[in-house]
Amino acid sequence: VEPGPRLTVRAAAVEGAPDGRNDDVLDRLSLTVGEPVDRQALEARVEAYEEALRGDGYYEARVTADLAPAEDAAGVNARVRVAMGPHVRVVFT
Repeated sequence: VEPGPRLTVRAAAVEGAPDGRNDDVLDRLSLTVGEPVDRQALEARVEAYEEALRGDGYYEARVTADLAPAEDAAGVNARVRVAMGPHVRVVFT
């Protein structure tokens, strides 16, 4: 069995980036237009980012990344959605 060509990111969009910083989200997930993408590695980075947001007090944070086929067979269009939820601060007295 020979592997096929690696999927390449053709377009990347972000919805709900903290402070509107889409590039920071894409960097965090290592999604770069023109570069190959590994679905399993992306899923792991999405989970890590979600956990980091929760660690920063956004306990309801949800992050998803969808890869849809692009016009060419070797490309995908990436869409990342970030739902921060309310910031929570827990104080023990």
